Amino acid sequence: MITIDPFGLATLIDNREPLDLVDVRTEKEFKSFHIAGARSVPLKKLSAPKVLQDRKRAATDPLYIIGGGRVQASLAAGILTGGGCCQSVVVDGGMDRWMRQGLPVVRKKRFWNHPTLLKQRTLLRMNGGVSLIVRRAA
Repeated sequence: MITIDPFGLATLIDNREPLDLVDVRTEKEFKSFHIAGARSVPLKKLSAPKVLQDRKRAATDPLYIIGGGRVQASLAAGILTGGGCCQSVVVDGGMDRWMRQGLPVVRKKRFWNHPTLLKQRTLLRMNGGVSLIVRRAA
């Protein structure tokens, strides 16, 4: 199995190298944040013919695969290799490592910018007083 570290992939993206990047996390995870230019193909829905048919590059060009961690992407690489994909490259450490290294992502923007209430104004009694618990929107 061929791997690339997140900085190596970020360099390819920064240099505007044409590449196919498949994110095999769930659709919900992908929508919350992902790498610019990646396309979502959740591991549960992954099939080699579908991915190979939707490729933008030639079949001989590498197909970069990223998951939440390395295991998810490695499973996807095995499925794709067994299905005829010539060269799968796994992003080592997945999105976990990508984020830890502070590399750029596309984030879903929230439509609100104020604190949200947890459990419809759940009240907590502390030290004989009453406090309102709020969660700040990120």
